[in-house]
Amino acid sequence: AAYDEAVRMAPRLVELETPASRFLRHVGYNNRDAAETMSLYWTKRKEIYGPDRFYLPLQVHDDQSPSALSARAKALVLSNTTFCKLHSDRFQRPILLFDRKKYDIDPDDPHLKATGMQTVFYMLQALSEDPLAVSNGYLVVVNFEFLNADQASRAKPLASGFHPVFQMNCFPVTVKAAHIIVPNKKQQPKRIRLWALSVMLGVLKKWDYIAIR
Repeated sequence: AAYDEAVRMAPRLVELETPASRFLRHVGYNNRDAAETMSLYWTKRKEIYGPDRFYLPLQVHDDQSPSALSARAKALVLSNTTFCKLHSDRFQRPILLFDRKKYDIDPDDPHLKATGMQTVFYMLQALSEDPLAVSNGYLVVVNFEFLNADQASRAKPLASGFHPVFQMNCFPVTVKAAHIIVPNKKQQPKRIRLWALSVMLGVLKKWDYIAIR
């Protein structure tokens, strides 16, 4: 199993990035559920980062140290534009912002989907390390405002990597609400609005609360 391999290759990293107490707390201290979620986490982590890198640290700040993330994914995280972790709301739930209008990508890059998956996995890992997110869940804000047809087309390959990660359910955190900011009819063509809704509703259908603004 990927978990056993990770423990063998990097036991200290497993202890630091996926402590058992975090998963136990998330599932109400049900040992079986915690073990299954942690096992799934490492299986998906291996799928996303590959067999030669999945047991490396999920870090983006030190170029001299090894990282599971590709150079493309690290650059996207460090841009702090497309993805951003914001302060908690009044219910002490951290907020994760996706600003799709700020994508700065090459649409012909064949690695866009992999970059998207690595980036979202990293962001959810960061959320799982926040005790408030583990206890209270978190919110997602997705900004489609001013997303024109060209931007939407360029973003599609990258975005195709986001949705599968959200659906993995392998992190000890739960989305409690999603706020989707979509352009009105005067700002953008109707087809962009419908595309935004269809994509996001496919991902958010299991979430507690969805607000479309």
